[in-house]
Amino acid sequence: MKIKKITVDAVQNGEISSKDQKNELKRCLQEMAANHNSIETLTHFYLKLNQDFDAGSSQGLLLVLGDQKADWKKYIKGELKVNMKTMMIGQCYLETNPDKSKKLNLIPIKGKAKLGHIKKLGKPMMNKNNFQISILKAAKAIKELADDESQTELNEQKEEGKEQLPVEQLSGMMFEVKSLQNTFKTLKKAPNPMQEILKIEAWQATLKQKLDAFSADVNDYPELAKNFSIVQKTYAKSLQLVEKHKVAIEKGKQKVRTKLTKLLAAFNKELNKANPGSVAIQLSDFKNANIV
Repeated sequence: MKIKKITVDAVQNGEISSKDQKNELKRCLQEMAANHNSIETLTHFYLKLNQDFDAGSSQGLLLVLGDQKADWKKYIKGELKVNMKTMMIGQCYLETNPDKSKKLNLIPIKGKAKLGHIKKLGKPMMNKNNFQISILKAAKAIKELADDESQTELNEQKEEGKEQLPVEQLSGMMFEVKSLQNTFKTLKKAPNPMQEILKIEAWQATLKQKLDAFSADVNDYPELAKNFSIVQKTYAKSLQLVEKHKVAIEKGKQKVRTKLTKLLAAFNKELNKANPGSVAIQLSDFKNANIV
Protein backbone atom coordinates (compact mmCIF):
# COMPACT_ATOMS: atom_id res chain seq x y z
CA MET A 1 0.00 0.00 0.00
CA LYS A 2 1.43 3.36 -1.04
CA ILE A 3 1.52 6.66 0.85
CA LYS A 4 -0.16 9.14 -1.50
CA LYS A 5 -1.51 12.36 0.00
CA ILE A 6 1.11 12.99 2.71
CA THR A 7 4.66 14.06 1.85
CA VAL A 8 7.81 14.12 3.93
CA ASP A 9 8.35 17.83 3.24
CA ALA A 10 4.86 18.74 4.45
CA VAL A 11 5.34 16.75 7.67
CA GLN A 12 8.84 18.07 8.27
CA ASN A 13 7.81 21.69 7.80
CA GLY A 14 4.53 21.41 9.72
CA GLU A 15 2.65 22.27 6.56
CA ILE A 16 0.56 19.12 6.37
CA SER A 17 -3.13 19.96 6.52
CA SER A 18 -5.53 18.14 8.81
CA LYS A 19 -7.72 17.66 5.74
CA ASP A 20 -4.95 15.80 3.90
CA GLN A 21 -4.44 13.45 6.83
CA LYS A 22 -8.20 12.89 7.11
CA ASN A 23 -8.51 11.97 3.42
CA GLU A 24 -5.38 9.83 3.39
CA LEU A 25 -6.42 7.94 6.52
CA LYS A 26 -9.88 7.22 5.11
CA ARG A 27 -8.37 5.91 1.88
CA CYS A 28 -5.79 3.77 3.68
CA LEU A 29 -8.33 2.21 6.05
CA GLN A 30 -10.50 1.22 3.10
CA GLU A 31 -7.54 -0.36 1.32
CA MET A 32 -6.37 -2.11 4.49
CA ALA A 33 -9.81 -3.58 5.06
CA ALA A 34 -9.44 -5.28 1.69
CA ASN A 35 -5.72 -6.06 1.48
CA HIS A 36 -4.08 -5.73 4.91
CA ASN A 37 -6.66 -7.32 7.19
CA SER A 38 -4.69 -10.06 8.95
CA ILE A 39 -1.32 -10.71 10.52
CA GLU A 40 -0.24 -12.44 7.30
CA THR A 41 -0.81 -9.25 5.23
CA LEU A 42 1.02 -6.53 7.15
CA THR A 43 1.91 -3.04 5.96
CA HIS A 44 3.99 -0.28 7.60
CA PHE A 45 2.97 2.57 9.87
CA TYR A 46 4.58 5.68 11.31
CA LEU A 47 3.02 7.83 14.01
CA LYS A 48 4.05 10.91 15.90
CA LEU A 49 2.46 12.65 18.87
CA ASN A 50 1.96 16.44 18.77
CA GLN A 51 2.59 16.86 15.05
CA ASP A 52 2.14 20.41 13.75
CA PHE A 53 -0.74 20.77 11.28
CA ASP A 54 -1.98 23.64 9.08
CA ALA A 55 1.24 25.69 9.25
CA GLY A 56 1.54 25.27 13.01
CA SER A 57 -1.96 26.47 13.87
CA SER A 58 -2.84 23.14 15.49
CA GLN A 59 -1.27 19.98 16.82
CA GLY A 60 -2.42 16.37 16.89
CA LEU A 61 -1.60 12.75 16.19
CA LEU A 62 0.07 12.04 12.86
CA LEU A 63 -0.65 8.53 11.60
CA VAL A 64 0.87 7.55 8.26
CA LEU A 65 -0.06 4.13 6.91
CA GLY A 66 1.65 2.38 4.01
CA ASP A 67 5.03 1.31 2.69
CA GLN A 68 7.76 3.88 3.19
CA LYS A 69 10.05 4.89 0.36
CA ALA A 70 13.64 6.09 0.80
CA ASP A 71 12.70 9.70 1.66
CA TRP A 72 10.36 8.54 4.43
CA LYS A 73 12.91 6.10 5.84
CA LYS A 74 15.61 8.80 5.91
CA TYR A 75 13.30 11.29 7.63
CA ILE A 76 12.06 8.76 10.21
CA LYS A 77 15.60 7.62 11.02
CA GLY A 78 16.59 11.19 11.81
CA GLU A 79 13.45 11.86 13.86
CA LEU A 80 13.93 8.74 15.97
CA LYS A 81 17.25 10.08 17.19
CA VAL A 82 15.63 13.10 18.81
CA ASN A 83 11.95 12.21 19.28
CA MET A 84 11.98 8.54 20.29
CA LYS A 85 9.45 9.06 23.12
CA THR A 86 6.86 10.70 20.89
CA MET A 87 7.14 8.38 17.90
CA MET A 88 6.54 4.82 16.84
CA ILE A 89 7.18 2.82 13.66
CA GLY A 90 6.44 -0.77 12.77
CA GLN A 91 3.94 -2.95 10.93
CA CYS A 92 0.17 -3.09 11.22
CA TYR A 93 -3.06 -4.63 9.96
CA LEU A 94 -6.74 -3.71 10.20
CA GLU A 95 -9.05 -6.16 11.93
CA THR A 96 -12.79 -5.91 11.24
CA ASN A 97 -15.18 -7.04 13.97
CA PRO A 98 -18.59 -8.66 13.40
CA ASP A 99 -20.31 -5.36 14.30
CA LYS A 100 -18.34 -3.67 11.45
CA SER A 101 -16.17 -1.72 13.89
CA LYS A 102 -12.46 -1.92 13.18
CA LYS A 103 -9.25 -2.30 15.16
CA LEU A 104 -5.90 -1.10 13.88
CA ASN A 105 -3.34 -3.49 15.36
CA LEU A 106 0.10 -1.89 15.60
CA ILE A 107 3.21 -4.06 15.90
CA PRO A 108 5.92 -1.62 17.06
CA ILE A 109 9.55 -2.07 16.11
CA LYS A 110 10.97 1.27 17.25
CA GLY A 111 9.70 4.20 19.26
CA LYS A 112 8.30 4.68 22.77
CA ALA A 113 5.01 6.52 22.24
CA LYS A 114 2.49 5.33 24.86
CA LEU A 115 -0.81 3.78 23.83
CA GLY A 116 -2.70 6.04 26.23
CA HIS A 117 -1.31 9.17 24.58
CA ILE A 118 -1.94 7.74 21.12
CA LYS A 119 -5.60 7.05 21.94
CA LYS A 120 -6.10 10.43 23.56
CA LEU A 121 -4.69 12.41 20.65
CA GLY A 122 -6.19 10.08 18.06
CA LYS A 123 -9.71 10.02 19.51
CA PRO A 124 -11.20 12.40 16.89
CA MET A 125 -9.86 10.40 13.96
CA MET A 126 -10.84 7.07 15.55
CA ASN A 127 -14.40 8.26 16.21
CA LYS A 128 -14.70 9.71 12.73
CA ASN A 129 -13.58 6.47 11.04
CA ASN A 130 -15.07 4.01 13.54
CA PHE A 131 -11.86 2.24 14.54
CA GLN A 132 -9.74 1.63 17.62
CA ILE A 133 -5.98 1.38 17.98
CA SER A 134 -4.26 -1.44 19.84
CA ILE A 135 -0.65 -2.50 20.22
CA LEU A 136 0.35 -6.08 19.50
CA LYS A 137 3.80 -6.94 20.80
CA ALA A 138 6.23 -8.18 18.17
CA ALA A 139 6.86 -11.41 20.11
CA LYS A 140 3.18 -12.32 20.02
CA ALA A 141 2.90 -11.41 16.35
CA ILE A 142 5.86 -13.60 15.48
CA LYS A 143 4.45 -16.51 17.46
CA GLU A 144 1.09 -16.25 15.71
CA LEU A 145 2.79 -16.29 12.33
CA ALA A 146 5.19 -19.09 13.23
CA ASP A 147 2.37 -21.28 14.57
CA ASP A 148 0.50 -20.95 11.29
CA GLU A 149 1.76 -23.84 9.15
CA SER A 150 0.41 -22.15 6.05
CA GLN A 151 3.10 -19.48 6.39
CA THR A 152 5.48 -21.40 4.13
CA GLU A 153 2.87 -21.55 1.40
CA LEU A 154 2.10 -17.85 1.83
CA ASN A 155 5.75 -16.97 1.46
CA GLU A 156 6.02 -19.04 -1.73
CA GLN A 157 3.04 -17.20 -3.19
CA LYS A 158 4.60 -13.77 -2.67
CA GLU A 159 5.58 -11.92 -5.83
CA GLU A 160 9.15 -12.58 -6.90
CA GLY A 161 11.45 -9.83 -5.67
CA LYS A 162 8.91 -8.41 -3.19
CA GLU A 163 10.58 -7.39 0.06
CA GLN A 164 9.31 -9.18 3.15
CA LEU A 165 8.68 -7.27 6.34
CA PRO A 166 11.07 -8.05 9.25
CA VAL A 167 8.32 -9.72 11.30
CA GLU A 168 7.45 -11.93 8.34
CA GLN A 169 11.10 -12.83 7.76
CA LEU A 170 11.65 -13.80 11.38
CA SER A 171 8.37 -15.72 11.65
CA GLY A 172 9.31 -17.70 8.54
CA MET A 173 12.68 -18.63 10.04
CA MET A 174 11.03 -19.54 13.35
CA PHE A 175 8.63 -21.83 11.51
CA GLU A 176 11.57 -23.43 9.67
CA VAL A 177 13.61 -24.17 12.79
CA LYS A 178 10.52 -25.66 14.48
CA SER A 179 9.92 -27.85 11.43
CA LEU A 180 13.60 -28.77 11.42
CA GLN A 181 13.37 -29.89 15.04
CA ASN A 182 10.34 -32.06 14.25
CA THR A 183 12.24 -34.02 11.58
CA PHE A 184 14.49 -35.53 14.26
CA LYS A 185 11.47 -37.18 15.90
CA THR A 186 10.98 -39.54 12.95
CA LEU A 187 14.63 -39.92 11.93
CA LYS A 188 15.17 -43.24 13.74
CA LYS A 189 12.24 -44.82 11.87
CA ALA A 190 13.45 -43.67 8.46
CA PRO A 191 14.44 -46.50 6.02
CA ASN A 192 17.76 -44.76 5.41
CA PRO A 193 18.55 -42.34 8.29
CA MET A 194 21.84 -41.19 6.77
CA GLN A 195 20.09 -40.09 3.61
CA GLU A 196 17.66 -38.06 5.73
CA ILE A 197 20.61 -36.50 7.58
CA LEU A 198 22.02 -35.28 4.27
CA LYS A 199 18.67 -33.65 3.45
CA ILE A 200 18.63 -31.97 6.87
CA GLU A 201 22.16 -30.63 6.37
CA ALA A 202 21.16 -29.13 3.02
CA TRP A 203 18.16 -27.51 4.73
CA GLN A 204 20.41 -26.16 7.49
CA ALA A 205 22.77 -24.62 4.93
CA THR A 206 19.90 -22.74 3.27
CA LEU A 207 18.53 -21.59 6.62
CA LYS A 208 21.97 -20.38 7.71
CA GLN A 209 22.07 -18.01 4.73
CA LYS A 210 18.77 -16.48 5.85
CA LEU A 211 19.98 -16.18 9.46
CA ASP A 212 23.23 -14.52 8.38
CA ALA A 213 21.35 -12.02 6.20
CA PHE A 214 18.90 -11.14 9.00
CA SER A 215 21.74 -10.90 11.54
CA ALA A 216 23.27 -8.03 9.59
CA ASP A 217 20.14 -5.91 10.10
CA VAL A 218 18.75 -7.15 13.42
CA ASN A 219 20.18 -4.17 15.34
CA ASP A 220 17.71 -1.98 13.45
CA TYR A 221 14.83 -3.92 15.02
CA PRO A 222 15.42 -4.17 18.79
CA GLU A 223 11.90 -5.54 19.39
CA LEU A 224 12.84 -8.61 17.31
CA ALA A 225 16.30 -9.24 18.81
CA LYS A 226 15.12 -11.56 21.60
CA ASN A 227 13.10 -13.76 19.24
CA PHE A 228 15.93 -13.84 16.73
CA SER A 229 18.22 -15.08 19.50
CA ILE A 230 15.77 -17.93 20.17
CA VAL A 231 15.81 -18.85 16.48
CA GLN A 232 19.62 -18.85 16.46
CA LYS A 233 19.80 -21.08 19.55
CA THR A 234 17.25 -23.52 18.12
CA TYR A 235 19.21 -23.64 14.87
CA ALA A 236 22.46 -24.30 16.80
CA LYS A 237 20.71 -27.12 18.66
CA SER A 238 19.69 -28.68 15.35
CA LEU A 239 23.37 -28.72 14.32
CA GLN A 240 24.23 -30.56 17.53
CA LEU A 241 21.41 -33.04 16.94
CA VAL A 242 22.74 -33.82 13.47
CA GLU A 243 26.16 -34.67 14.87
CA LYS A 244 24.56 -36.71 17.65
CA HIS A 245 22.52 -38.72 15.14
CA LYS A 246 25.55 -39.22 12.91
CA VAL A 247 27.43 -40.75 15.84
CA ALA A 248 24.44 -42.93 16.74
CA ILE A 249 24.04 -44.10 13.14
CA GLU A 250 27.73 -44.94 12.90
CA LYS A 251 27.58 -46.86 16.21
CA GLY A 252 24.59 -48.78 14.90
CA LYS A 253 26.44 -49.62 11.72
CA GLN A 254 29.46 -50.76 13.71
CA LYS A 255 27.31 -53.14 15.75
CA VAL A 256 25.82 -54.59 12.58
CA ARG A 257 29.29 -54.94 11.02
CA THR A 258 30.64 -56.73 14.09
CA LYS A 259 27.67 -59.11 14.27
CA LEU A 260 27.71 -59.76 10.51
CA THR A 261 31.46 -60.38 10.53
CA LYS A 262 30.98 -63.13 13.16
CA LEU A 263 28.09 -64.68 11.23
CA LEU A 264 30.06 -64.63 7.98
CA ALA A 265 33.06 -66.25 9.64
CA ALA A 266 30.86 -69.07 10.93
CA PHE A 267 29.05 -69.39 7.59
CA ASN A 268 32.29 -69.44 5.54
CA LYS A 269 33.72 -72.08 7.87
CA GLU A 270 30.72 -74.35 7.31
CA LEU A 271 30.75 -73.56 3.58
CA ASN A 272 34.43 -74.54 3.30
CA LYS A 273 33.74 -77.82 5.08
CA ALA A 274 30.91 -78.67 2.70
CA ASN A 275 32.67 -77.36 -0.42
CA PRO A 276 36.43 -77.07 0.04
CA GLY A 277 37.91 -74.20 -1.94
CA SER A 278 34.63 -72.22 -2.14
CA VAL A 279 34.96 -68.44 -2.42
CA ALA A 280 34.25 -66.89 0.99
CA ILE A 281 31.60 -64.21 1.32
CA GLN A 282 33.16 -60.90 2.40
CA LEU A 283 31.65 -58.03 4.37
CA SER A 284 32.32 -55.77 1.35
CA ASP A 285 29.74 -57.79 -0.55
CA PHE A 286 27.11 -55.98 1.53
CA LYS A 287 28.12 -52.51 0.32
CA ASN A 288 24.63 -51.80 -1.05
CA ALA A 289 23.17 -52.36 2.40
CA ASN A 290 24.85 -49.09 3.51
CA ILE A 291 26.62 -50.63 6.48
CA VAL A 292 30.20 -50.62 5.21
